[in-house]
Parts: sequence; structure tokens; C-alpha cells
Amino acid sequence: MLEDEYQLDYFKENGFVRKQCSKCGKNYWTRNQESDVCGDAPCVSYSFIGNPVFSKEYDLSSMREKFLSFFEKHGHTRVDRYPVIARWRDDIYLTIASIADFQPFVTSGLVPPPANPLTISQPCIRLDDLDAVGRSGRHLTTFEMMAHHCFNSRGNEIYWKDQTVEFCDKLLIELGVDVNAVKNRGLAAVMQDHVLKYLLADLSLQRLFSWI
Repeated sequence: MLEDEYQLDYFKENGFVRKQCSKCGKNYWTRNQESDVCGDAPCVSYSFIGNPVFSKEYDLSSMREKFLSFFEKHGHTRVDRYPVIARWRDDIYLTIASIADFQPFVTSGLVPPPANPLTISQPCIRLDDLDAVGRSGRHLTTFEMMAHHCFNSRGNEIYWKDQTVEFCDKLLIELGVDVNAVKNRGLAAVMQDHVLKYLLADLSLQRLFSWI
């Protein structure tokens, strides 16, 4: 991945610095000038289990509502969750991620998305890492993937990397997270065949939503 892809204006305008993890060697963005590790496992152990980092306590339903209403407030349409049996797919049996709801028909351009942009809280089932469940602290068989999606096409770009990171950052701040604890490793991907661009904002705190 080209280094230029990570040079986002939002990072530079909001006090982030680009650093390299002293343990794994991966680069990340942080507001903490003293940070020297990326914050992801196995470089650091999980510290939020039993020690919530939000300013108030959330159960699953209140966290779901907080997430979905945040993105509704920022122009996204809330859509209903899809079944966990991916009956519209012929390549997977189970819904393993929120983006699976929209593959292959929406992402290929065959049909329009139910809304654009949209937000969803999708129950997921993953069995690939079954042997690691209960051992790693980060592998689960079932979880809700709270997500926001936009579907860009030629001549109709809804938003891109800067705004994606901005949404995630502002949500965490609204939840009361210490901004110096947020570390960001972004992965931008471009699917040239369908001119679809999407961003997976790999926030080191994002797994918190699976644990609530």
C-alpha cells in the first residue's frame, strides 16, 4: 500500500502523528506523542475487558442504538439487519460481515443499495477461527458488526477516507473515549473492476463494539 494513501488531512488537522510500532513494525496514527506501540494484539494485551473505556456503561441494545443513531445524525439511513443464513450467496453459508449483505449484487452494480450511505448492526457468525475462541481474547463465533457503508461509483462519490476516519473518531469521542488512546491503522482498498472504493478503518478500539 502506498504511503500517500495514509496521509489524510483529517489526521494532520486533528493532532495525529504517524508512528511505527516498536514491536510489530506496523505504522499507525495517534494523538499520543509518547506512544511507541500500535495498541493491537499481540503487541499489547487487552485492557478494556472488565475496565470499560467509555464515559458511561452500555449494554448491547444501548450501544447498538448509540451507534446507529450517531450515523443517522450524520446522514446515513438505518437499514434492517439481514439473516445470518446468507441465502442470497452461493459462496458462503453464513453472514460473516455486514458487507456480505451487499455482495455480490450491490457491490457489482447489478442492483442499487437499499440506501446510500447506510448504517446497520448485523449479527454475524464466523467459524473459521473456532479453535481460537476463548484463547486469544479476540475471536468470537457470534457478534454484531455495527457498520456504516457507502457505495461509490464513477461520478457519484458519497465520501471517502477522510470522512470515514472522521466519523469513527467523532463517535469514539462522543462515547467518552480518551482521544490519546485511539490508534488508527487505515487500509484503503480499490476494486477497479466495479469502480467500488471502500475503507476499512482499523481502529485499535473497534473491537469494543463486539464485546459490549
